[in-house]
Amino acid sequence: MSPQETSSQDHHVAVFPFPFCSHPISLLNLLLKLALTSSNVQFSFLTTPTSMTSLLKLTSEVVLNLPDNVKPYGVVGDGVPPGHAPSEDPTEATELFLKASRANFKYAIEFVVAKTGTKITFLLVDALLSVFVADLAEELNVRWVPVWAASPCALLAYVHAGLICEHWAADH
Repeated sequence: MSPQETSSQDHHVAVFPFPFCSHPISLLNLLLKLALTSSNVQFSFLTTPTSMTSLLKLTSEVVLNLPDNVKPYGVVGDGVPPGHAPSEDPTEATELFLKASRANFKYAIEFVVAKTGTKITFLLVDALLSVFVADLAEELNVRWVPVWAASPCALLAYVHAGLICEHWAADH
């Protein structure tokens, strides 16, 4: 059955936040608004265990009282190799995560499909993950939409990330 032929009760949206800074909470807020207006759609919020722990600390009441059609899963790997000693480089965690993202999100999708018994029919992803999601969506034969969920200030910081890191490194 193609995505166009899927009945409304079979819609299963996988949501991929970028697991750093304010990205997960921004995408979770959007997801909650969508879930409340689309009760016939199942949403799976897929993030890293560390990101899920942070969300629980910041918004435990929200996460613990999600609508029935929203399930959070902290099953996405963070890309850090076993036994790896973190460096002082503030970008290292992000780089390791991004290098392993395609395989780790693919595993998370397989995990959620096995757990729910419902095929993923759509991907709602943080725009920072667009690099690999286009290929993954094609492989899964699903539609996808990238979302820039962060604030305009965050976009400016992203555009100037190299300059910010240079200045930060020079000061430390």
